[in-house]
Amino acid sequence: MARFDRCTTCHQGIAEPDRGFPQPFSSHPRLDLYLGSHSPHPVDEFGCTICHDGQGSATSFRWASHTPNALHDATRWRREHAWQPTEHWEWPMLPRRFLESRCLQCHHEVTDLEPSDRYPDAPAPRLLAGYHLIRENGCFGCHDIDGYDAAGRRIGPDMRLEPSVAAATDGPPGTLRKAGPSLRDVAQKLTPAMAMDRTADPRLFLPQTRMPRLFGLHAHLTDPAHDDAHRFEPVEIQAIVAYLWSVSESIEPLPAAGRFAEDASPARGRNLFQMQGCLACHQHEAFPEGQSAVGPDLSRIGAKYATDSGKAWLRDLLLDPTHRSPRTPMPHVPLEPVRWPQADGEPAEGPDPVADVMAFLLDVPPYAAAAPDYRPADLDELVLQHLTRVMPQAAAVAAWREGLSESEAQALGGDTELLVGRPSLKKKLRYVGKRTVAKRGCYGCHDIPGFDDAPPIGPALTDWGRKRETLLAFEQIDRYLDEVADDTAPFFTEAIRRRRREGFLWQKLREPRSFDYRQAAGKPFNEWLTMGQFDFTPEQREAVMTFVLGLTADPPRATYVHAPEGPRRAVVKGRHVLDRFACAECHTLRMEQWSIAYDPDRFDPPPPHDDFDWLLPRFSQEEIEASRAVDDRGLARATLTGMPRLDDEGRIAIVDDDMDEEGNELLLHAFTLWEPAVLAGEPIAVGGADVLVWHHQIERRRPAWGGELARMLYPAALAEARAAGAQAIGPEAWGWLPPPLPHTGKAVQPSWLHEYLQRPYVIRPAAMLRMPHYHLSPEEAGKLVDFFKAAAGAELPYTGAPSPRRLRDEPLTADRRERFGEAMRMLLDTQAYCARCHRIGDYTPGEAVPVSLAPDLAQVAPRLQAEFLYRWLASPASVLPYTVMPANFPPTGRSLDPIRFPGDSVEQLERMTDLLLNYDWYLKQQQSIRERIDDAGTAAADSP
Repeated sequence: MARFDRCTTCHQGIAEPDRGFPQPFSSHPRLDLYLGSHSPHPVDEFGCTICHDGQGSATSFRWASHTPNALHDATRWRREHAWQPTEHWEWPMLPRRFLESRCLQCHHEVTDLEPSDRYPDAPAPRLLAGYHLIRENGCFGCHDIDGYDAAGRRIGPDMRLEPSVAAATDGPPGTLRKAGPSLRDVAQKLTPAMAMDRTADPRLFLPQTRMPRLFGLHAHLTDPAHDDAHRFEPVEIQAIVAYLWSVSESIEPLPAAGRFAEDASPARGRNLFQMQGCLACHQHEAFPEGQSAVGPDLSRIGAKYATDSGKAWLRDLLLDPTHRSPRTPMPHVPLEPVRWPQADGEPAEGPDPVADVMAFLLDVPPYAAAAPDYRPADLDELVLQHLTRVMPQAAAVAAWREGLSESEAQALGGDTELLVGRPSLKKKLRYVGKRTVAKRGCYGCHDIPGFDDAPPIGPALTDWGRKRETLLAFEQIDRYLDEVADDTAPFFTEAIRRRRREGFLWQKLREPRSFDYRQAAGKPFNEWLTMGQFDFTPEQREAVMTFVLGLTADPPRATYVHAPEGPRRAVVKGRHVLDRFACAECHTLRMEQWSIAYDPDRFDPPPPHDDFDWLLPRFSQEEIEASRAVDDRGLARATLTGMPRLDDEGRIAIVDDDMDEEGNELLLHAFTLWEPAVLAGEPIAVGGADVLVWHHQIERRRPAWGGELARMLYPAALAEARAAGAQAIGPEAWGWLPPPLPHTGKAVQPSWLHEYLQRPYVIRPAAMLRMPHYHLSPEEAGKLVDFFKAAAGAELPYTGAPSPRRLRDEPLTADRRERFGEAMRMLLDTQAYCARCHRIGDYTPGEAVPVSLAPDLAQVAPRLQAEFLYRWLASPASVLPYTVMPANFPPTGRSLDPIRFPGDSVEQLERMTDLLLNYDWYLKQQQSIRERIDDAGTAAADSP
């Protein structure tokens, strides 16, 4: 049926700037994003029903299939517009709270809806929140979310496991990893009692766990089902653990540690846990400021791995996470011992940082794990229930009593092979355990032997947003709401009573087993609903619903489907990898923004500072005039991008205060620019003085994307540096923490970055924590390289071709050799210039405080791009505002040491840049291999 779109019959001003009229004559929100002629979705091209659904052929409110967003809206509509729900219309408009879901029809990658330079506010924040909740909680392990149809055509978001466990498709394989840890060697890390405790109720040991509850959900049960649950669930818990222990693999631990100079120290371990970046992914009660939920809370992990084998497992995890779980996203953190000399002359390593971290993690009170009791008779009954699903009742009873032969088990297939031979308690537990793992879908989140190719247990969600409501099994959920549940969400209760999919999905996420109310008693235990219960807040439930309602598998014509190309595609694809490895937990990828309103006549911009002309910011005349424009209150507006100055406690610093005429306190903040700005017609460059902003001038703060760990560690890094003897001022602490990366794509060589991401090494000796080793594939590393290049605005194509400033193919003339020699003298000067702070090859400044050591200049050529290096040497603060590196080449006045390094600053810049980009080549040209061979031969001939 053709789609009609006559919505503008009533909504006449929908694509016009807001003229202050009420609906239906007001304009659409966000005309920069929707329906405006310069937006990505102009009304003449996209219309309305492509996003809103509804009966576009209608010309009245009553028949357009509007859906109220709340019950009071429905009451008002009935009174004012004679509204009523439209019967038998499959695509009524979604309530306003779920409108973002329709973005998935065209935005299949989802990450292209994240904030961007053009749209700093996410176009679909609730949809994005739902996507990340599904990704983090592993919903795709039980529910297939396939982005491709049978012909390989893209039809929606693709969230399949790797390798795909769904039905065969012509599209590419799945890429997502299971949300839970591998259980292939579970017997080596947990006790059976701990495993049973975690299975029975994951929240008992770890209240903030993302693992859903699978047992103990009895609110919906009536007798005799209630009694059956209490009888059979303890059997299943025991049986799951019995099966896991029977298939658990034995993995040889890593070699034992050697002799150490000191015993393990929980205090040192606590400091390492903080300063080595563990808080980027994990919470611990010793650090309440850390709120990352990428990995599990480690506050009580010592009680979990309390046995000798558990401690060995934990040590292996810290030494090399992939030793136990090759597909873990946890990186290899470089916890390497420091070599100390011993009095007896024997070398020893100490203290051992891994032992220190373990001592900290293991220093917790014991935990009494509970193993549920069960009756053998209940185990037998469960065995029979499973057997009667694959054989007649009489044969099942015989198999239970006498066991199965190999030929019988082979004929029956499935898991009956576990019952071959004489029956025993161990065999019955393993059999029921494997059947329970299959029934409850534990393998959807965990890697479990025996379930490598098992399909998802839940219904596919690929087209759930278009699933006919008549196919949804509401059962007796109305009675449950009336008789048991609290009516805390009247909007969704009404949706349930009207048999709307929004109501079904809300209740499924809130109490997934409630649809078995007064149904379970009439079904065998193994046919009850099994979906686990996640501890989502109401806001999180609505976010997940927004995503699921958008899964329609019904994209519009290809011309409407968003298919980013070039740099935007690189950003979208790279974002998937960034999310997978949680890169933004450590690194700031987009700087903070402050929108300010100020009186231009009373605003003092930062004083100008000397800089080369080519480094000064360039703004168009229109931008300068716009910065002078004021509103009715006489206020101009500007957006500052960068970071506020922090105090020693990591809070936004107050550099001054005052009182207004009414006695209210006024606070002044300092903001460090990372991007040029124009204030009251004056361009402000990066690298100069901070912009001073009164608190009341800040209209809005857009937080930075990423870098939470760096901000959290800022006070600790500053304190440690001062304890080490550095005369550190606040901003310098950023240099010892994970660096911001918004300009990385223009700073480094793509080929170097690709190699570094796979094999990181020390670049900044002063840094207090090292880049861990993530186990990235070459393809994943390539997507990250493309992301950083595109995010920094670098031009296509992204290649690792040598910089055009390099001189490798040019002869080393006498004049060039002399100029390189002059630059080398400055480079090797240990008193006033480069070698005072920088490592150079095998040279390390001997008297430098560790936190003041600078990167190895011998590594500059393969790492940095020539244009970036040239700018860095000319004005370091214009590239990295918190750097302590001085500007050695002044743009005006006397140049750097003109006696030893002739020429003006520009000539010196050129020579130093060329030397650093050709450092290895120049050293090799100083003496030929032939000369070295001849010298060696002469020396040998002269020897006695």
